[in-house]
Amino acid sequence: MKRKTDIAYLTNLFTKFNMVNLQLQGDSLNLIKTKSILSAFFARVKLMKQNIGRGEFSQFPNLSQTSCQEDDVSTYVQYLNALYSDFESSLKTYISNSDSKTTYPLLWNIARKFLISFPSSYLVEKGFSTVTNLLTKKRNRLGIISRGGLRLTLTKLTPNVDNLLLKHQVHPSH
Repeated sequence: MKRKTDIAYLTNLFTKFNMVNLQLQGDSLNLIKTKSILSAFFARVKLMKQNIGRGEFSQFPNLSQTSCQEDDVSTYVQYLNALYSDFESSLKTYISNSDSKTTYPLLWNIARKFLISFPSSYLVEKGFSTVTNLLTKKRNRLGIISRGGLRLTLTKLTPNVDNLLLKHQVHPSH
């Protein structure tokens, strides 16, 4: 019976992890949206911890259908405490390590022009897939026009080919 409650608890918890993971994917994601998604999840973990500690399982529908014992509840509360503490310490570590702009302001002004922020691994994975597409057997001809270049697949920018052609000046040979 204990295994059934553990599976129910973990199923509900990993469903919540998967929902957050899905929210952290997509082209329209930016640092502000990422921060709000993670902050909301951080607050939800705290709320889940409080609710399950009181024996309220509304956030854990699978767990509410089992006969959960008091020692199971205390184990789940301890786990959520550890999860919350890990999130909190990771956030503090991230914030303290990202303070290079005040330590080296001149270097920061130069480096920030070249940095691309990836709020999640989605764009990184998309970039690797594009490079793989460009370098594999599929690339038997230069089909960049039909497939697009690496930079174009990682951004929402579309080139204005007509405008570029109008600005092109023909240079006669010497």
